[in-house]
Amino acid sequence: MTEVTGVLHGIPMPENQWVHTKRDLGVLEALVARSNLLGADRSLANQGGGNTSAKGVVADHVGREQRVLWVKGSGTDLASITDKGFAALRLDEILALRERDAVDDAAMVDYLLRCALAPNQPRPSIETLLHAFIPAAHIDHTHPDAIIALTSSPRGRELAEETFGEEAVWLDYERPGFEMSRHVADILDGNQDARAVLLEKHGLVTWGETSEESYRRTIDFVSRAANAIQAAGAGRFGLGGPKVAECGEQDAQLLLLGSLPALRGALLADTDGVILEVDRSPEAVAFAGSVNGSHVSQVGAPCPDHLINTKHKPLAIDFDSSTEGVVELAGSLRAGVAAYAEWYRGYYERNLTDESRPFPMDPAGPRVVLIPGIGIVTSGGDAARARTTRDLYHRAIAVEDAAEAIGGFGSLTEAEAFAIEYWPLERYKLAQAAPKGELAGRIAVVTG
Repeated sequence: MTEVTGVLHGIPMPENQWVHTKRDLGVLEALVARSNLLGADRSLANQGGGNTSAKGVVADHVGREQRVLWVKGSGTDLASITDKGFAALRLDEILALRERDAVDDAAMVDYLLRCALAPNQPRPSIETLLHAFIPAAHIDHTHPDAIIALTSSPRGRELAEETFGEEAVWLDYERPGFEMSRHVADILDGNQDARAVLLEKHGLVTWGETSEESYRRTIDFVSRAANAIQAAGAGRFGLGGPKVAECGEQDAQLLLLGSLPALRGALLADTDGVILEVDRSPEAVAFAGSVNGSHVSQVGAPCPDHLINTKHKPLAIDFDSSTEGVVELAGSLRAGVAAYAEWYRGYYERNLTDESRPFPMDPAGPRVVLIPGIGIVTSGGDAARARTTRDLYHRAIAVEDAAEAIGGFGSLTEAEAFAIEYWPLERYKLAQAAPKGELAGRIAVVTG
């Protein structure tokens, strides 16, 4: 049973990988290299999440020099992005927006598309205005585990002040967009010594006059946050330790083989295809079987970027393999999915607004299921989506464990979470996914 004890023990410092980067890169080449380094470490940037930018001067199609902002395209992944994944925008036209009193999301998207230096570019990131309004030449916005854990704790602001002093400014949670971007710019106007912005329950913004400086500053602030968490949470990581005994591999396989069809069948009640991914990693087993994991998991998602994949919270069932078997586990999964679906339908109806009304409710079942002693099962319309959800939930495990250790984990309110999950700009990312294949979400058996 003790194989996973001590697995949850804080957030390690990221490694500085810039030493492996070529020298004398052009502005866009350096931006690609920096983005790839950040995306390669998922404790810094989620799949498809975060955004980076650089500013420079180029000649347009008639030879006129233009100040340009290169910014990550919406929904692209920093780990694999190439130069084609960045939109080049006329910076001076974007800066004019800062003088307006208000800009709604639809108008912002339309305006930014009209600022494009060339046609057929990616749609600019949701947070393009943030990159434009901060005057630095190179800017990184990431979702590091350590920063989110710090800013998700009631003690977070206090620890941030102790750790960073005037080097970092704090912004209470706001949904990204025009208002948030202008608020950040206004705060920085009055804090010239700041070198980073801590976005509550969201992430980190850093900048520099070179790509290397911006990257190194991200690594520095995340490392200092990780060290602060390690010191403040000493002796309290692990979410209270094991609540139930860990199942051996053979016993876990037998329980899963007998119960996963029940889980899949329950999830298929309102969708036409679903694939399950079993996570028996030490971290998944430790989290699902911990004393406090089932409670903490219900507080909410640790990062807005997770929501369209993981939903606001997982299904956490009660199960103890020392006294229960396959029949009980299958029954708990069926009942748990039914209860979760009832909650999700209410969540959708309670929080529906004119903005979100055009989007029909997603299938009501959970995307993440915690099974004590066994691990975590994630689901998706195909294997890739199920694995993406699994990988994102590993980030949730790290954040929630660390935040609890330093004083408690807090998440977005239900209304705030829904406003992200059914936000038109987030739904756009889903619309960019390749259409489902004929057998997506189905299981085929080939004999002969």
